[in-house]
Order: sequence, then structure tokens, then C-alpha cells
Amino acid sequence: MSNTPRIHIAITDDHPMVISGLKHILSTAHHIRVQASYTSGKALLAGLSKEQPDVLLLDVMLSDCIAEDIVPVIHKAYPAIRILAVTSVDNTSRVKQLTKSGCLGYILKSADPETLVTAIENVYKGVPFISPELKEQLFNEMLWHKKQLPAQGELLTRREHEILQLVAQGMQSKEIASGLNISLHTVETHRRNIFLKLDVKNAVSLISKATSLGLLEHK
Repeated sequence: MSNTPRIHIAITDDHPMVISGLKHILSTAHHIRVQASYTSGKALLAGLSKEQPDVLLLDVMLSDCIAEDIVPVIHKAYPAIRILAVTSVDNTSRVKQLTKSGCLGYILKSADPETLVTAIENVYKGVPFISPELKEQLFNEMLWHKKQLPAQGELLTRREHEILQLVAQGMQSKEIASGLNISLHTVETHRRNIFLKLDVKNAVSLISKATSLGLLEHK
């Protein structure tokens, strides 16, 4: 344990009993020190202005704010703080939102002590952590979503695929319109749809994405 770094944490939850319970659980983890605790978002921000922990255990639903609102504020003002969201609801949509907002971990309040300590240690090291139950749900959703996606050959229409090849060859819209004997407006509409379907912003990104998906024909 002597080689284990001391981890300073802060707990924010609007239920004092939850805070007491977390402190009790962590009292046996001698390398983790509860530096401060807060019962509201307002109190948390005031406390962080004076002292910042290594890891912040943050209840996702406080009495005066929700995590989605306060996490970006904390992340911007104190980027070194690792945020571990704590919740009683296994909501995968929220996991995704909070991950985008700046949370590095997401754990259920029903987690056992060992899992809680592991989550804190991982987040402290900069390693993302998600409760096993939630991770399984996310994995299953990813598989389901993948099954719903069209095959790569069906991602674009025949005309869109044709225009994609010409764009990859460096042809401009006017040249494509002339070569395919269609209006410039029609070409621009197809181009726009291709960009939207492949979720890209410019031609360079388009070609890179299309190549990775195997959509370009190599002659």
C-alpha cells in the first residue's frame, strides 16, 4: 500500500445519509481520503473555488441542478478534476450525455465497496470506468444499433455512389453535372446527402471516411 498514491476525493449528494454511507465504505481504503462533502451544486462550486480534489463523486440529480448542467462548468474551470458520476438509475442515455460533458466514470449507488474503490482508482488514473451492468447494456445497444445499420453497399443510393466516386477523383460539382447530364442543383443535393449520411464536413474527411467504409472503387 506504501506505493499506492493518496487520492483526495470530494463527495456531492443532496442526501446526507448517502454521503455518510460513502464515507463509511471508503474509510477502509486507506489510500483514499475524503477531502470534502457537499449537499448542493452551489455549495460544490463554492468549495471547489477554495480546494480541488483529485476525484469528484457527483450525484447526477442534485436538488438545485443536474449533472449535465454542472459537469461542463466544473470541467472547464478545473480540467484536472476527474469526475465520477454516481446514480441510482441505470440510464445508458445519460451515461453517453455525461461522458460527452466531461465525466470520466459512471457508477451505480448499488455498487459493492470493491467496485467503488476500483472506479475511483481508475478515474484517478485517467482511465474511464462504467459500472459492469451499464457497460453490458451499452454493449448490447451497440450491437443492436449495428444490426439496424444498412450494409455498406446500401448506405448510399446508386446515384450518390456514382457522385462519390467522381468527387474522390477531384471533380467539381459543375463538371459532375455536365458529365452525368444532370442539373447542378441535383448534384449539390446528392453531395449534401452524402455528407450527411457519412457525417463529414468537407471533401477531405469525406474521402477518408468513404475509404475506411470501403465505398470507393479503386481502379
